[in-house]
Amino acid sequence: MQNTLVVLVHGFFKGPRDMAFLAKGLEQQGYSVLRVKLPTTFGSLDECVDALHRQAGAQIRQAPSVSFVAHSMGGLIVRAYWQRHSVQHLQHSVFIATPHDGSRLAEIACKVPGYRQVFKAVNALLSNRPYPAKPNSLFKLGVIAGSRNQGLGRFWLSAQSDGRVEIASARANDIDGLITLPFGHKAIHQQPACLNAVLKFLEQGQFGC
Repeated sequence: MQNTLVVLVHGFFKGPRDMAFLAKGLEQQGYSVLRVKLPTTFGSLDECVDALHRQAGAQIRQAPSVSFVAHSMGGLIVRAYWQRHSVQHLQHSVFIATPHDGSRLAEIACKVPGYRQVFKAVNALLSNRPYPAKPNSLFKLGVIAGSRNQGLGRFWLSAQSDGRVEIASARANDIDGLITLPFGHKAIHQQPACLNAVLKFLEQGQFGC
């Protein structure tokens, strides 16, 4: 693991500070960690991918092995990055609460006039938007979903959600494992249970024993 670079990718409306808990935990286990700052508030998905490449592309190319850990929209950014840029020595990766089938709350927000034009990144969170498959089967991709429906999600989403993303939306056709943890969307990636699950999957390519 000492030779593995873990790229941490934050979600919509967030920044690298939002991934600080995971960064500290991974570093304590000997991983090299890179947190990026992407325009996930006012930038488009393509602009986020470009920013990821500018900030991390050189280190990704030079690293002996690379894993990605992403929260929410960050997983969609990583998928788009994999589609556009070849990553050698790609290792097991984890997406946390990523809305592969979109977010119902994003659909509602986009009904507000001008919202999609100002907050461009929200367009990546709409349902029925195709996502690129992982580039190969040589590494495992795990998903962690939350099951604590709180906040606005209580009014608009099914009980099987984290208050922002439904568990069904977190699933994807090409993942190799999925677990649910009893946390909400904003806090799930800042919990010791989530960190432990991430560490286990990065090391073993599975959440189970």
